[in-house]
Order: sequence, then C-alpha cells, then structure tokens
Amino acid sequence: MIIEVDNQPDGKFQIHSGGNQRFKLIKDDLTIFWGCIEFDYYGAWILRNNIDWDKNDMIIPPITSDQIEKYKSSNQTDKVAYWSRFFIDSLSKSDNSILYDGKWKISLALLKWQRQKPDLFEKWIVNETDKVFSNSQLTYLDWGISGNGNLISLKETPFEDEGRVKWWRKKVKENCCPPILTWYINSLDAFIIIDGHRRLKAYMIENEEPDILVLNALREECYPKDISRREKIIKSLEIRQNHPSKAKLSIDDINKILIDAYDERPSVRPITKSIAQPDFEEIWINEVKKFENQANIDQEELEAMIENK
Repeated sequence: MIIEVDNQPDGKFQIHSGGNQRFKLIKDDLTIFWGCIEFDYYGAWILRNNIDWDKNDMIIPPITSDQIEKYKSSNQTDKVAYWSRFFIDSLSKSDNSILYDGKWKISLALLKWQRQKPDLFEKWIVNETDKVFSNSQLTYLDWGISGNGNLISLKETPFEDEGRVKWWRKKVKENCCPPILTWYINSLDAFIIIDGHRRLKAYMIENEEPDILVLNALREECYPKDISRREKIIKSLEIRQNHPSKAKLSIDDINKILIDAYDERPSVRPITKSIAQPDFEEIWINEVKKFENQANIDQEELEAMIENK
C-alpha cells in the first residue's frame, strides 16, 4: 500500500544527522537512540537510550480491546490490509507521528526462513525475530555482504507476567493479534519497532510467528530510457523468435521484456530523511561519552563507535 502524505506538520520524532556518519532519533529534546555508520560501511552501531516510556511518548496510542473487537466483527479476510489502514490512520492522527510529506509505503515483510517463497520482488526480509530482546543496549549491526535486516527494539524487554503481555497472549491464541509495525531506517539497514513490543513478546512466548509490517518513505527517481538499447532488445527478440534452433519465448516472457524496455515510470527506492544540524558531531560525541564506564555496555565497542576510524 502506497500513500501520499501532504501538509503533515513536522513530527516530534525526527532523525538528526551530521559529520562522520553520525545520527540520532529524537523526540522533542529526548534522544531515543544514537547511531553511527562504520567508516568502511561494513555495518553500523546503535546505542539505545533506556527511557521510561509514557503513553504521551508513544508514536501510536495503545491498541484497545474495543479496536480488537471492531476488527473481529468486521469479518475482514485480509488481516494485513485491515491493520495497514489502521496504522496509517493512527499515524496521521498522532501527535507523535514519524510521517512527513511525500510518498510512503507500508508492506508485509517476509521472515528469513521464507526466502525461498516465490515473488520476492520488492519484499523486505526480516531476520531473527527471536533475538530482538537479546540485543544489548549498544549493538553493532554487521551488514556483511547481504545487509542486516534485523528488528531493533526501542524499549526494554517486556516481562512475561505483565498484564499487557498476558492480554496479548490471549489475542495470539484467538488469532486476532495485530501485526508488529516497524520503520525501515536506511542508515541502519534495520527495522525499528514503533508499535508492538509487548505483542512481539506475546508471539514469542506462544511460539507463533508474527506478521511484520514495514513502513518506509519512498524517493522517486527518473532515469531516461536508452532508445538505442530498446531497439537492440526488439531486434534481439525478432532474431530469437525466428531462429530455427532456439526455443521460442512465451507471450508472457516477451511482454515482460517489452514492458521493461518501454516503461518510463520513475523508479522508487526507500529513503529516510534526516535533518542536518550544525556542530552535530561534537554534540553527538559528548552525549555518547556519557555512557563511558557503564557496566552493561561494552566499552571497546563504545570507543570504536566514538572513534569510527
């Protein structure tokens, strides 16, 4: 589902960035996390700020039992479509929305073990949902060759005996628990959970895989088609179809080739907008250094993140 966002006021959740590939997600004056892309682009660090989340801080208000009952009574056969519309509507009304003007896409991600399924075109791949809450406060995301694609929690691990987790476990068993909503951030090549930490914990306890929705902004880019290449493609098709010893292509295959050759629509790719700030790197380093000598943080990794060279 692609939506066009117009006249959206600046959200309270924003990504600020500056020199040496530093960035952070903020809400008003509160930093949610600090991030840094490694200098040689082998990965990125994310340092989560452990904060006490209040309802007023949440990107989307907590889903209520009335909203679950409304979903159940709707007899909606497409669960993903229903909750996609719900989340978009909630974000458009939220005082803490991450949306900004432009095109956005919300789509269902595949899990790592689903890679072999057909139709992988423009599909997000999410890795290791069972390890979300085992990541440390400071985590290095190893991109390797194929990227990272992990889920990143913004909150502390929910307790199993929390009332909210117990309630979501019942909804998982009733097959009416909503998907987990995430935001794809390019500079991390990872998916930030923006709604559904306790739902995810409930899914994990019940040993059920959740549906994961990915929200990402899009950038349109126009690339003029090479007319000479188009003529070569047509010529090649004619030769192939008339060659006595070569198998003829099907009509569907020919149509796909011609559509690609003549399609002049702009291509789209995910993009995450950040706001450049003056003297950002110095401010960023001073903030991150406050975590030095903190027992639960790997100090060598913290130093590597700060130095980044």
